Amino acid sequence: MSENQIFSIIKSIAWQLFPNCKVILFGSRARQDNRHDSDYDILLIIDQTLKPEDKLPYCTQIRKYLLNYGVFSDILIQSDKEIEIKKQLTGHIIKTIMNEGKAI
Repeated sequence: MSENQIFSIIKSIAWQLFPNCKVILFGSRARQDNRHDSDYDILLIIDQTLKPEDKLPYCTQIRKYLLNYGVFSDILIQSDKEIEIKKQLTGHIIKTIMNEGKAI
């Protein structure tokens, strides 16, 4: 399966759960220094704020869906408001993702 096909699958499940969310690839695959068995690190930026315990079922659902295609993933879900705050914090993963990640 091509990377573009994988990106389409990722966007499809993300948009089913969160219509119009932004999908950001980060980590080794975004930097293009991944190995063939590297997972896909994905940030979903949504327009609603969810409590951490409410995000977990969505992350699990997405990971399980992608596993059906042999795609290993780590999923983060953050609201627009959370992104605005966290991208200002030195050393925060969100700041790094927003600087180095790639929209897919």
